[in-house]
Amino acid sequence: MRGTHERWVVVSAVHGVLVGSAAIGAINASWVAPVDGNWTNPTAWSSNPAFPNMDQPNPGDLYNVTIGAEGATPYTVSLGTDIIVSRLSISSNLATLQQIGGTLGGEGRSSLSLISCMC
Repeated sequence: MRGTHERWVVVSAVHGVLVGSAAIGAINASWVAPVDGNWTNPTAWSSNPAFPNMDQPNPGDLYNVTIGAEGATPYTVSLGTDIIVSRLSISSNLATLQQIGGTLGGEGRSSLSLISCMC
């Protein structure tokens, strides 16, 4: 019997952050494998040696982020620190973004909110 998992759903507070066009000149960063991990682990991202966060590793760096690795089992990306991205897309139905601390925000005037649900 499969247990119930608490899942986090990301919702945009300003339309366009999640569904808008990618920021011009931004670095495209994808979660590379369908395994649990921490957002701040650079080896989990295609942008290695940096994890996606505005101004890292260089001032002015922006990120279009995709969590969409496909696999056979659900996985969780844990977020425990302040992160700012230009765009966030969760495109795998097996992926969960779990905020355990910090703030997830959009670059500029945009912001993101997290809503917990039992799915």
